[in-house]
Amino acid sequence: MKRIKAVHRWLPVAGVILFFIVVGNAAETTVSSILANPAQFDGKTVTIQGTATAVKETTSRAGNDYATLQVQDPAGGTIKVFTWGHLSTKNVDRVEVTGVFQQIKRVGRYTFYNEIEAQSVRPLMH
Repeated sequence: MKRIKAVHRWLPVAGVILFFIVVGNAAETTVSSILANPAQFDGKTVTIQGTATAVKETTSRAGNDYATLQVQDPAGGTIKVFTWGHLSTKNVDRVEVTGVFQQIKRVGRYTFYNEIEAQSVRPLMH
């Protein structure tokens, strides 16, 4: 019983450490670079910056909040982003997104192409 309590006490700390390791190891790149060679980035943690468009917040049938958006870079490349939870991000906001890029992602009967599952979506100053 003491071991279980000890694990529960350290689990949040371990989660925070893991988050910073993943975010700290993210390769900074551009949307256009990813789209030019998606296989090179498949399954890797990336960080991109750009303008948020098509921001949509939804709640699943199971009651889980999530958001989707597209991030457009100055060169005109656009990539889809998925993140759990709702965002304070609005269309035309400049954002920095860190997450795992997947060239092909299957969820149930759905297939998504060239999408980042974000661990963080951070607003940038204009």
